[in-house]
Amino acid sequence: MKPLSRRRQRTFSLQICLPPLDKYAWEVVTSIERKTIKVVDPHNPNGLACERDSSGALLINSNATLPVPLADWLVVGCQKIRWAEAEDHLGDTVLGMYSTNADIAFGNEYSESTGLGPSAFIGQIILPLKIRDALSHCRTPEQTTLLVRMFQCIVAHELVHVFDTLTYLVPAFMDWRAFWRNTLREGCNNDILYSRLHDTSLCVDSYGEQNELESIRKWWPSRAESWFETRRHWSKILKHRHSDT
Repeated sequence: MKPLSRRRQRTFSLQICLPPLDKYAWEVVTSIERKTIKVVDPHNPNGLACERDSSGALLINSNATLPVPLADWLVVGCQKIRWAEAEDHLGDTVLGMYSTNADIAFGNEYSESTGLGPSAFIGQIILPLKIRDALSHCRTPEQTTLLVRMFQCIVAHELVHVFDTLTYLVPAFMDWRAFWRNTLREGCNNDILYSRLHDTSLCVDSYGEQNELESIRKWWPSRAESWFETRRHWSKILKHRHSDT
């Protein structure tokens, strides 16, 4: 007797749980100026192939050639933006983290067993409570404005990590069987996938440097500079907070 085929369905949505800064986080999401994102074609067997320029530099995401509407796919890459909880173990210097279970969805590195597939994917942005606490110590509207802009820069930074993950998550949703067979080569390319995601993260995580600014500017060209510049004031706000305690 032929076994019945099984199909998993799931509805994705984005929740923002960052009181009292929810509206400012939503403003970052709704002000994304680039409306499409290029992803890998799930039927392209070279979707994870390494391409280099004439100088030998790796062209990250050069195989992402298929444009799709970002608004249709953002929620599958990030379902929640929230404050950190004790079990998250964010370090003292961490201002934000994009956390996923990609290894469960795509399968473990160097493993040839099929992952659960993209419908099992969970992605969330986690921010430290010290940002919320600093808001309560702002004494002037100017300080509050600076903190809000810094906060929005952090949210935007973490959303760039989401966009980079969508490069491979979207084609997995489009055709999981084809993506598993062609792009991941039935698990043989999983290590390349995670290496590629790591490489793109390093580019964004060059905090305070031009690479980070350009990564944010790609999606928010009219706001990136203002957000980026205010992050230098983070230490001043914290210093003011400690002087009042």
